[in-house]
Amino acid sequence: MTPVLIAEYKRKSPWAGNISSEKLTDAIKRFEDYGAAGISIIVESAWGGSLADLFVARRSTDLPILVKGLDYDIERAAEMGADICLTFGGPHATVPSLVEVTTVRETRRALRLGAKAILTNNRDLQTGMVDMGRSAHLAGWIPPEVLHVAASGYSSSAQAPKKADAVLIGAAMMNMPH
Repeated sequence: MTPVLIAEYKRKSPWAGNISSEKLTDAIKRFEDYGAAGISIIVESAWGGSLADLFVARRSTDLPILVKGLDYDIERAAEMGADICLTFGGPHATVPSLVEVTTVRETRRALRLGAKAILTNNRDLQTGMVDMGRSAHLAGWIPPEVLHVAASGYSSSAQAPKKADAVLIGAAMMNMPH
């Protein structure tokens, strides 16, 4: 089965620089037209985002919204309409969480702490390098009852590992025809 698409809105990244100036509402409409099952909103200011983007996104779509960032108020994001929030290390105590991992050790820790959803990131956040085999390797450590989202480096759902339930596509989605 082909994993479902989570389309990510981002204006820029540390690795790609400026990506798009497309209006958030226009991008969401386009993502829905492409068949996205969910929307990812980066609220990190270094990536050109903010919690205001979550506010706009929640009013623009009924699709589930994932909020991503390194330094944001998770409880506030949930209050503003985030359906799930990206976390590191383990799940949040009160807000539905998608726990990001890049190693077997992080994956095992997330599972030990009760993660119900795990994002395997092909990108090394220190170097920016992408290893397209990382998510496939880590998928073997994720039990079938845990939601697996594969991320970074994908331009279509068909590229995701067979065991992934969803694929998060960012820059490639932002660069698809309008």
